[in-house]
Amino acid sequence: FQAEDGIRDVERSRGLGDVYKRQAGYCAYRGFAADIESQDIGVLMRRHREASPARQLVIKRRILAVYQDDRDYERMVESLDGPSPVSQALAIEVLVAKGEHKAVPKLVETLDDRERADIVKERLAEAMARFRIREAIPRLIQLTDVSEQLAVRTAAHDALQALTGAGGAVKFSDAAREHWSLWWRDHHTSVRR
Repeated sequence: FQAEDGIRDVERSRGLGDVYKRQAGYCAYRGFAADIESQDIGVLMRRHREASPARQLVIKRRILAVYQDDRDYERMVESLDGPSPVSQALAIEVLVAKGEHKAVPKLVETLDDRERADIVKERLAEAMARFRIREAIPRLIQLTDVSEQLAVRTAAHDALQALTGAGGAVKFSDAAREHWSLWWRDHHTSVRR
């Protein structure tokens, strides 16, 4: 409404939330995200384990958003010994993303377990590099063996490069384990602990 003096009455805005809620996409989002609004890490981890890969990414982001170390740290560490490799890998990712350095001894112990699934070995190699865990170098060298899956070998090789500063001195190849073993034999005393 515009008065004779040209001044308009201000119509009260209902806010952007009301606008978005009228959109069809909002309803689709609410249906997609309704079951992940929980703050309970255990519930979210179970839903992550049961979800499709695309949905797992959304749930992982939710876990990272609601994670509180005083409440959820123990749950993450317990998940490293759980039966699901998917949950083990997620726990490693969360512990690394949240900078949980107190988990390092458990991560090293987990890396030493040769029966872990490939996705877990891959995430552990990445964790060793991120936390700069040099004591893991001998085990990472073993993971560059041709008997390991390519993703595991690649993650171990990348972690070794980050931890040792070897740069391009050791190239990734089918003989990477032998090359890393020789490099480590000759340089282990010069790598800062």
